[in-house]
Amino acid sequence: MDRDDVIRGIMSHTYAPLHRLTMRRRGFTAVELMLVVIVIGTLAAFGFPRVARELRRSRANQASAAVATDIEVAFSLAARQRKPVTVSYDAGTKELRVADRATGAVLRRRPLGADTEWKIDQVTTTGLPATIFPSGLANASFTVNLTSGSFTRRVTSTRVGLTRVFTP
Repeated sequence: MDRDDVIRGIMSHTYAPLHRLTMRRRGFTAVELMLVVIVIGTLAAFGFPRVARELRRSRANQASAAVATDIEVAFSLAARQRKPVTVSYDAGTKELRVADRATGAVLRRRPLGADTEWKIDQVTTTGLPATIFPSGLANASFTVNLTSGSFTRRVTSTRVGLTRVFTP
């Protein structure tokens, strides 16, 4: 038995069982799977508050854009129908309404409560109800503040119908 035979014997004895083990093992162990679940859960726990905050911000932005559009539509309706319309907010039903001033018929309504798609926590207004005349002028400027969580968006409209959305 020479030196090469000894080395071949050691190598075949050392690597053969390891080679057979790696060929038989397929899949992952329960410990490996649990580690992956723990890491993913930890990452999700850190990311959830940020995602929730972004959802609230997005909802406030979408609701304010919808209210701004409704106000612009109110100015258009007054001109198109050649009749004054009234923009009002009903805190009981949490609705922004555009109604015909003479008949009181509701032409457009926008629910804004916590049970709507935007989940608005608080709505405050100044200057409402406001009357918009067919000439394109309102009797006063008005403001609608929409709050979702810690995010507030303000929709303002001037007497001449310039409607803007901004962060107070």
